[in-house]
Amino acid sequence: MEVQRNLFKTNITRALNWLFSVQDEDNFGWSWIRDISPNSQNTAEVVSVCAQFSDYLDSNQKALVSEAVENWLLEPSVNGAIVIDYVWIMYALIHFSEKYDDFNPDFQIEKIYMAAKECADLIIGLQNKDGGWGDNYGENSTSTRTALVVYCLKSYTLRLGSTSIYDKAIETGTQLLVRMQNKDGGWGNQPVEQVIEEFKGNEHSFSRQVISEQYLSQAVSTGYALMALGHVAPHQYYQNIQRGIRYLRSIQNPDGSYDIFYEVGIRKDVVFTFRHFGTVWALKGFLRNTEVSFSDDCISKAVYYLIQLQDDATGGWKCTPESDVYTWSTANALSILAKILYIGDNAFSIELRNYVDTVLKTSVYRYDPPEHGPESGTKRTQRLLLNMILKILLLLIMIFIHPLAALTAGLLILIDLITLFFKGET
Repeated sequence: MEVQRNLFKTNITRALNWLFSVQDEDNFGWSWIRDISPNSQNTAEVVSVCAQFSDYLDSNQKALVSEAVENWLLEPSVNGAIVIDYVWIMYALIHFSEKYDDFNPDFQIEKIYMAAKECADLIIGLQNKDGGWGDNYGENSTSTRTALVVYCLKSYTLRLGSTSIYDKAIETGTQLLVRMQNKDGGWGNQPVEQVIEEFKGNEHSFSRQVISEQYLSQAVSTGYALMALGHVAPHQYYQNIQRGIRYLRSIQNPDGSYDIFYEVGIRKDVVFTFRHFGTVWALKGFLRNTEVSFSDDCISKAVYYLIQLQDDATGGWKCTPESDVYTWSTANALSILAKILYIGDNAFSIELRNYVDTVLKTSVYRYDPPEHGPESGTKRTQRLLLNMILKILLLLIMIFIHPLAALTAGLLILIDLITLFFKGET
């Protein structure tokens, strides 16, 4: 699979080198940009992609990632504060546990399992009565938080074990996502009634467009939801998924991009804005649910656009051509390249198997298809054996009746056997 591994090698290496260049030298964490105090969410995002690309890291970089895990991710209740912190920490720990031997850290793997379980339990405790999640218990449930929790919690149960509590939380969260799907097939971040209630009395502080963008369908919430539904039960939610995919296809910009979504909310009377990388989350929705072909215009155009956003000077990623380079946008972009390489490797395996199967089907050593429908190997063997016995009996009888005729019959039977051998029926 070396061809696949080299596909984005330069892009990946430059991006990883930039991430390590902006890592905090004192406590090994990452913030969203250089020279700002690190936090657990950004650190977890970077650790997650570093674990996925462990083959690209040198020994020193692996040691730095291990330090980041030990300092920032092994005590979620200390370093995290809200749902999105816990869910990213848990997701990073899952990826790191899969590559634990590659990193060979000083701490035991059991500490990772304990921290991941702590995250899962903290997340369960913050689930709202409607089955969804905001950032804190009682805050409005949103599609982005709910879908991310459902996806990561499902990943946790698949990797580290399931319980009825986790399964129930996943199920109720999934059902909320299904109810939140809009008529156009996409997802907004909140139902319209919920948005109106949240911004009541504060309309003068926000434009009508900002408020409407919180409930109208957009690529980001749709991508999150498709990830979750496709991870939990793709067959059960097939119709919902297909409607979502059709929606994403319909809103792609001509250059292949998807719009940034500015999630706006009010937390303890303070306005916050959370920026989401539209092209990345749309691609995540696609890549989780479609039988991927990179000749698919929608996917190939989005990937091409994403590659163009890598900064020439630093190697990090922008989220738009005009934006700065951020750790979160770089980690987001790298997660797409990791997914493409994974799919590419597996697609190659399938392609190879199909090739082998085609060769076998055209081989002279395979039986020709019967004229009157398929015949099993056992039945075919029985038929040939019976045919052979009858011919030998006929030859023995003819030897006693007319030796010269028997010689002629024997020659004919020999020719028949030789023909069967070269056709592969012996």
